Amino acid sequence: MSDAGLEPSVSAMPPSNPSDLSGQLDQLRRRADSGDLAERLAATDQLRGLLESHFEAAFEGTQSWVLDPSDRLREVACRALMIRDPEADIVQVRRLIGRAELFLGNPSRAVARVASAEVLPYLLGIHPRLMPDWIRTWLANPEELVRADLATVLAGLAPRFPAQAIDSLSALAVDPRPQVRAGFRSAVHAVARDNPKMGGYVRSRFANQF
Repeated sequence: MSDAGLEPSVSAMPPSNPSDLSGQLDQLRRRADSGDLAERLAATDQLRGLLESHFEAAFEGTQSWVLDPSDRLREVACRALMIRDPEADIVQVRRLIGRAELFLGNPSRAVARVASAEVLPYLLGIHPRLMPDWIRTWLANPEELVRADLATVLAGLAPRFPAQAIDSLSALAVDPRPQVRAGFRSAVHAVARDNPKMGGYVRSRFANQF
């Protein structure tokens, strides 16, 4: 197949210096907002590559994407935070987590689910020592949609950190609001389904959800 007419991969050709990034981010923004899923997936991978190779410039250069009215653009901006570096600096990971948090409670539930089901469990797993304080802080958040999304985050953490996830889910069990109840029930079912060794215990502890 000919490569004629194909745009070069941003991640394959990192800029020689961060000042070169602006034009590439403009091009990447257009691809991230494309109606073509393949284009958006490619844009996600390319933005992730730029965050890995030129973190500061790429992170600051995409700040406005977080609040963009386009759900497609916000989803790419969120998913790209999953950098492929299991030994990433903890300060950098804190910043990535801080940006991912901005998507919790997002009116676009698809965007919020990317943050809660994929990005935050992944980032918290890079530096687990961040997890206790993070969970404690977000359990104190009173917003209904945020707490529903927190249940999804906890379900995502359960495969690696079952005790922390299940104990924290218990704190959401008493919230009677519909969105939280739905998120909690979905999370409990996911934990039981995806963690066979814990399934019996989860079904027993949260019997009224089954």
